[in-house]
Amino acid sequence: MRRFVCALTLLAFIFLLCSCDSREKSCEELLTVGVEYGIENYRDNGYIYLKEADEDKIFFFSEKNKKTVYGERFLEIIDKTEDFAIYFSASTPYEIAVFKSASRNLNNELIKMFYERADEKKIGLRFTKWERASEDIIISAYGKYVFFIFTDSEERNEGVESELYRILKG
Repeated sequence: MRRFVCALTLLAFIFLLCSCDSREKSCEELLTVGVEYGIENYRDNGYIYLKEADEDKIFFFSEKNKKTVYGERFLEIIDKTEDFAIYFSASTPYEIAVFKSASRNLNNELIKMFYERADEKKIGLRFTKWERASEDIIISAYGKYVFFIFTDSEERNEGVESELYRILKG
């Protein structure tokens, strides 16, 4: 009986240790990891927008910005998300966005939104030195999260994606 109690106590302890880091990650946490991994000198060279930012704060993503970046037809989709964090580089066209949704249907809509964004980027960067990089934009989903990753190379985009997946698998 004593062994059973010890084993049960040990299992409960292991379960607690494993579950301590299994909390859901915020989009801001994931974005920070993605940007640190994927974009050099990002702190001095870009803008971050967060869903929970108050209207009078620098991180607030206004309706006007939402329309400009993603289009009016996706405003309702963006508002339905649980969380988001977006990084735009100030000196290059690089961009990383992490959105968290509550349903698979919303994920599908976010993926459509990101594909339209990628198409706009590709058209806008055609015949520039960023054209090749724009062809390697990654749009992917992992559970509740949907990612848009655009850095300077396919390898770096894939590295950012892998790092985000690694953190979410935790």
